[in-house]
Amino acid sequence: AVRIDPKNKAAIDLVMALRRDIQGRKNLMTSTTGLVDEMLTSLRDQEADVDKKTLALKNLVNLTSNKAGSETLMKRDGLKDVIRFLTPSTAAASTATNTGDSATTTTVCCPLQQHALNCVICVTRDSLPRTQQVLSAVPLSLSLSILKQKNDNSTLLGGVLYEMLNSVLEDRGYDYTKRVLGEPLKKFPVPPLLSTLFDYFKECCKVAEGEALHSLINAIVKCTDSRVLNEELLNQDMITYMITLVVNGKLSYQHA
Repeated sequence: AVRIDPKNKAAIDLVMALRRDIQGRKNLMTSTTGLVDEMLTSLRDQEADVDKKTLALKNLVNLTSNKAGSETLMKRDGLKDVIRFLTPSTAAASTATNTGDSATTTTVCCPLQQHALNCVICVTRDSLPRTQQVLSAVPLSLSLSILKQKNDNSTLLGGVLYEMLNSVLEDRGYDYTKRVLGEPLKKFPVPPLLSTLFDYFKECCKVAEGEALHSLINAIVKCTDSRVLNEELLNQDMITYMITLVVNGKLSYQHA
């Protein structure tokens, strides 16, 4: 055991600060776990009305904005409960059940789907493993069906793509920017998921229009400070593809 001189005030203060920090993290994890479980119970409750489910999803967005909440959601197999509300028909049906009018729910921006998308954005943030799980759980056909809605929720897919790209590029071993000044640039292997995300981007661009399309383009533009991304944009002819979008009139371009 390590003994500390009781007269060494600096050492004692450091130990006390560490103890408070550890206890604080433990309390946060405990409270987060309980809250995530409570929200998932609401989502799984067949008798819960749309307001209760909407509140549960909204709370999950806040909870998954930190690592503890995201990890708990994944451990509790809660991703599938969130993804269920991404499906336009499911989200609309849930809203219609509450309003009694299914005719008006497919054209509006459904809050259930909106919160579910924001939750997915939080879950994929800064985590390659969680990004891989989301890619496996959310089929391309679902993303395309969201884009076909042509409402504000469609633009949120750009946020999902950005967080996935960022997680892939920032994964340890792939980041070209984190190196000692003056050290020769090493050729790291290209992240395997990068090609998958490029294919995802292209397929989405075939369906996306207006703000949704701009949101997808911006997701890539915001990541261009990564050298590996820039190299792969050239290697896979992505620059040419985006220029084609402009030429074909799908993407507007304004010269500064």
